[in-house]
Amino acid sequence: MRRTFYLKYLSLTLLGALPLMDCAADPVELEPLAISGQRQAPANQSVEAEREELSRVPGGTNLATPQSETRLATLRDALDYQPGLVIQDFFGGTDQPRLNIRGSGIQSNPVNRGVLLLQDGLPLNEADGSFVMGLLEPRNASWISARRGANAGSPGATTLGGELDFNG
Repeated sequence: MRRTFYLKYLSLTLLGALPLMDCAADPVELEPLAISGQRQAPANQSVEAEREELSRVPGGTNLATPQSETRLATLRDALDYQPGLVIQDFFGGTDQPRLNIRGSGIQSNPVNRGVLLLQDGLPLNEADGSFVMGLLEPRNASWISARRGANAGSPGATTLGGELDFNG
């Protein structure tokens, strides 16, 4: 009984491996692919150009200029009076703040999710969409643009809360 089981198992394994052996015998060579193009880096945009670009977005957007704020110690100082953006400090500002854009609070400290964070157009999020708020320094940004909700420029499941782009 046991011997017939092993023989059946061995024959099924060999039958399953036959197509793999056939594919391994014929290597496929692909032609080289050249990709070219130009894209202006978002860091080169002025505040006026970003304001015009955000005016064409059909949903809610914000444009903050943190350098014009009188007090700029934390991220909350930079985004405190922006509609739709909520920054909550924990333990007197000594812990990571919580970012909430239109109820996107899919979060647990110190890792947050649901919002795409960009620094000069490059994503700061991890592969699973999580991010750490401590990576952001508002004093280094000349302007911060926010696209609230599903208005994020980069489509994806991790950006349903929107996006914040810190440009310096």
